[in-house]
Amino acid sequence: MRIATSGTSRTRSTPGRGAIGALLVATLLCAVPATAFAQDEEPGREGFTLLASLGVGIQNDPSRDRWAGGLAGLNMGAGLFLTDRVAVLARLSSATVSQATGQQSSGVLGATGQLWIGERLHVEGGPGVGFWRVAGGDDKSPGLILGAGYALYRTAGHSMNVGVEYALALTDPDPIHSFGILFRWQLL
Repeated sequence: MRIATSGTSRTRSTPGRGAIGALLVATLLCAVPATAFAQDEEPGREGFTLLASLGVGIQNDPSRDRWAGGLAGLNMGAGLFLTDRVAVLARLSSATVSQATGQQSSGVLGATGQLWIGERLHVEGGPGVGFWRVAGGDDKSPGLILGAGYALYRTAGHSMNVGVEYALALTDPDPIHSFGILFRWQLL
């Protein structure tokens, strides 16, 4: 190809089909081992799973018209991975705080589905039995657990996560809301 520039001519070569083919083959040869290595870094999830978490909790008791901080957990779960992205678990999500009347605990014991959206992010939710306990009384009601987590570190069989959980106990006359910011370990 000839290009004319201000009275002089210069030749510029364009890559031929052979050079483009060689570049494509080299790219594929580099990409295949990199893809295989990336798959080895992110191990699958299968079979039995355990979950344990501990963190800070916040609880709202509308009948006392206040929010209180305390301990979220020890929250636990056990279940099975149905696929490498979906697990079902028996779960406990709770918070314990100090009130003027003493320690108050609330939470939900139930069943959840856990969905791994990517290799590190998961969401969780499901129904259960809500509970509320304080010195001199307790209540049981329908409940709900919602949560999400992000895996900071993963190995072939374990995951260390940070996460949030919300447990709603629909107690009478007012529902109890429990929130937790948690450090979580899960057997994958």
